[in-house]
Amino acid sequence: IDSDGDEYAICALAADHLGGLEFEGIPLYLLAGRNYVITIHPKPLAFLENLRAREGRRSQVATLTADSFVASLLSWHLDTYFAAASDFERSVERLEESVLRDPASESVKGLRRLRKGASRLRRMLSAHRVVFTSMARPDFRPDAADKSERHFRALYEQYERAMDVIENARELVIGSFELFPNQAALQTNGTMRVLTFITVVI
Repeated sequence: IDSDGDEYAICALAADHLGGLEFEGIPLYLLAGRNYVITIHPKPLAFLENLRAREGRRSQVATLTADSFVASLLSWHLDTYFAAASDFERSVERLEESVLRDPASESVKGLRRLRKGASRLRRMLSAHRVVFTSMARPDFRPDAADKSERHFRALYEQYERAMDVIENARELVIGSFELFPNQAALQTNGTMRVLTFITVVI
């Protein structure tokens, strides 16, 4: 994030789920000033395409101030992390079901992918802290209207909620790792009981 008078520039990474618990960060560059906002992104961003499709010819976006529009864009950007966390949680549930059925080597590989995906998401989102904390400070836009400051503070709160959601996803992975040795121990106990019974019979 960089600010120079009435103009400021922001770089953020939108989360894109490539499948297989692999996440990519798509850069979104924002340049904003008095009554204008410019976005630059090397790849299509689904939330921007949805915005264009939703607004159509009767768009009310032009009635927003530049600060309000930037806050809206960054809010939709944070939604990509909420969506990625939802995909992640569904993957965790499917993997836990497979571990409960049969704690085989494929499940171990799945747990590794979960751990890697959770760490990737957390690193991508935590890198934005400097952006959202800077925007929430009173000195970021001292001459702007109170409405802009409220929008930026609400945006910071949304960022904190997104961090909590990603942290929760990471804790789910840790819980899944604990589930695997427990299931393996149960199977081992079952095998030992059978061997003990056979030994006693013999």
